[in-house]
Amino acid sequence: MRKALGISAISALLLMACNSNGAKQASDVDSTNVAVEDAKPMVELTDNRFQELIAAIDRSTEDYEKWLTNEYCKAWNDALEIPSGGLGEIGNDEFLYYLVCNVDPCSSHTGKMLSTDIKGDTAYVKFNIIHTDHPEENNKIHNFKLVLKDEEWVIADYDNTIQTMLDYRKEEYNYLKSPEYRNAAEEILNDPEAEEFWKDAVREELEEVDEFLKKNPR
Repeated sequence: MRKALGISAISALLLMACNSNGAKQASDVDSTNVAVEDAKPMVELTDNRFQELIAAIDRSTEDYEKWLTNEYCKAWNDALEIPSGGLGEIGNDEFLYYLVCNVDPCSSHTGKMLSTDIKGDTAYVKFNIIHTDHPEENNKIHNFKLVLKDEEWVIADYDNTIQTMLDYRKEEYNYLKSPEYRNAAEEILNDPEAEEFWKDAVREELEEVDEFLKKNPR
């Protein structure tokens, strides 16, 4: 009787072990399957997509914002929004015209990819911009940093210009609030030999600057 009970007990333990191993193996298989299913395929950067990104960096398309990250778009809009402290002449925002072409004005152009390094949801691209009117610029190497947004590549940075635009806004803001800027404006307005059209341009600029600083206090 005891022998029979012992055999029954051993059989039960073996059955439990088998069930446990089976459950573990099933769990391992399930985990592997989940991992495979969750792994996303690499999103290719097609030439058509690349050409659309090239067109976006000089705002030549109405829907250019959809090709940019929110951070890059905000830095660009903020840089364009701040008044230029030119006191009736060309101001410091002139650099914004050189972001793409290094010439002013920009002519239509296309891009030629040289290399693409995709690391997960980030891509680093080296390329040339092909200028129709300025072929001397065609061999200059440019850089994109792209990220995935809604499963499409968009611009996170272009030739490190995001930092350039952030620095520009900060420096221009500080200049517009400085005594140096105000003193220079007053010197023009009080100069009896200054042309009246120049003074009018300075007055108009000062009104724009004051309105901007009022809306953007620090």
